[in-house]
Amino acid sequence: MRMSNEKNYVVDGYVFETQRQAEQARREVEGIKYTKETLNMNEPEAVLNVYNRILRDKIFTTPIGYAFLRELQEYLIASPAIVNSEIHPIDFSPVVEQVKWDDKESMRINKKRSVENYKAGQRELRQKQRLRKQEETARGVAQYRKKFRLSLVMNLLLVMAIAAMFLMVHFSDVPTIVDYENKLIDRYEEWDRQLTEREQKIEEYEEKYHIINGYEQP
Repeated sequence: MRMSNEKNYVVDGYVFETQRQAEQARREVEGIKYTKETLNMNEPEAVLNVYNRILRDKIFTTPIGYAFLRELQEYLIASPAIVNSEIHPIDFSPVVEQVKWDDKESMRINKKRSVENYKAGQRELRQKQRLRKQEETARGVAQYRKKFRLSLVMNLLLVMAIAAMFLMVHFSDVPTIVDYENKLIDRYEEWDRQLTEREQKIEEYEEKYHIINGYEQP
């Protein structure tokens, strides 16, 4: 007996769904082999007795056993020494009962497989969710790094621009706003100084010539 895949079992060229069916088929193969080795096919009466006893005891329940029964039945029908009425028909009810029992086992197996498939599906789903989360995390990290690099570059450019402005102000001969402001302040101070000196001279002159409110006093 060998297993063809995880679902089916092969015995003597027949495929069986459950291990119990396969084990029964294997026993029937051994029984058929023993019967052929011990049964004298040249004695139709002996063959008839074995055939009817197998049917009465319901020894065979798989297609392998029923194929052997059909072989014996055809031999007996063709034998002139046997009356056809003595050849019992093959009762298929044991196979039906076996199918009913196997249906229960198949239901149990299918239920077990369904649970296993569900668990496998859940594991696969969790694996996909974990991979998706890892991808989202990696994508977020990549976006953060990209923004960080962009911000760093912008800050560096800004610092370089400010430094360049200071260098231009320090080494350039072109007057700036600060220069204009300083020149205006200096000019205003000069005007104020000149005005003060002029007022002082006028006061000295008026005092010297006794001039009050623009009129000379006697």
